[in-house]
Amino acid sequence: ALSMPAPANLCGKSYLWLATGKSLPKKQKWRKAVVGHYKNTDYARVERYKVVIRDGGKGPNETYDLSSDPHERTNLADNEQYVDIRNSLGGEIAKWKQGFSS
Repeated sequence: ALSMPAPANLCGKSYLWLATGKSLPKKQKWRKAVVGHYKNTDYARVERYKVVIRDGGKGPNETYDLSSDPHERTNLADNEQYVDIRNSLGGEIAKWKQGFSS
């Protein structure tokens, strides 16, 4: 079997443990949010919610509750009931950018 070290500073995790039928290491933390960046747009998604932030928050921004709106037709970015979701996913974006984005 060929063995090579993984490149440094990858934002993903190896699935080798699962592929070989072993349990994941207990101390290995898995992110619950999917985060990305493209041009002037940052985005994060967890199981139920998705947040899109453009131009550092200047907008237009988007927030969706994917359980009740799976086709992303109702933008909740201006709905104050979702401020905690926006802040939480915005924090996930900031952590990701600090560690992995260029």
